[in-house]
Amino acid sequence: MKNRIVSFILIYLLSACQTKNKNENSLEEIKEDTFSTTIATYEKNEKKEVFWKGYINQSIPIFLHYQIEDNIVVGEILYLNTKEKKPIKIIGNLLEDDNFRLLEFDSSGNITGIITATVSSENRFVGEWFSPKSRKNYPLDLTIKDTTVVIPEIKVKDKKIFGTYRYAYSEAGSQGEFSIEKINEKQVAFEIFSVTSDPARNIASVEKDTINLINNSFIYNIPDSDDCEFKVNFYKGFVSIHYTKGFCSGQFGHNATIEGVFLKIN
Repeated sequence: MKNRIVSFILIYLLSACQTKNKNENSLEEIKEDTFSTTIATYEKNEKKEVFWKGYINQSIPIFLHYQIEDNIVVGEILYLNTKEKKPIKIIGNLLEDDNFRLLEFDSSGNITGIITATVSSENRFVGEWFSPKSRKNYPLDLTIKDTTVVIPEIKVKDKKIFGTYRYAYSEAGSQGEFSIEKINEKQVAFEIFSVTSDPARNIASVEKDTINLINNSFIYNIPDSDDCEFKVNFYKGFVSIHYTKGFCSGQFGHNATIEGVFLKIN
């Protein structure tokens, strides 16, 4: 009888230990699955910065990095053969055909270079760099770098959107200016003026008007026009303007447009 009791106790303890180990293993699996899911979700939701290094015209070493949000591309370019290696602002778009069009801005809103490129199947950033001043094209060939970091939001707070924005494709090239000021908590006043390159200097302009600002953007339909509508989106340090119903044909001077990226200068 005594031996039976001892055997029963041993069997019970062994069973309890196995159940405990099984529960602990199940708990560890749950923890591991939850952790993996959390990390995967975090990595999926966080925006990453992409880094490239290579050459313009096979002789000018550069370093390029950018982030992409809503097809807006924002980053910097560094010319590694310069003494200062000063970062230069890059703003542009990822187009529908997966081509990049990036504008190189100085602090005054002058566009000193234009990059048109695409990512090849070999993970290379290949295209052209164009100088608006000299009107010359040079080949661009960059290789991706492993450096990848999580970057901050590029959206801007309401209080920091007010001021003047501009762009200029050299002194002889097309130029534009956009200004916005606060009227009250909901309304803002804005105006846009741009011209094509010389010697014609055809004009595209939107006279000063007021509109409601919603989530750092607004849509505006030019008065007395049927389909000349555009959307204005504000970001940190720049504003992007694009037509919502196609090019406003006949609304402005020949080839003149209000569409584009304008850099904040004050």
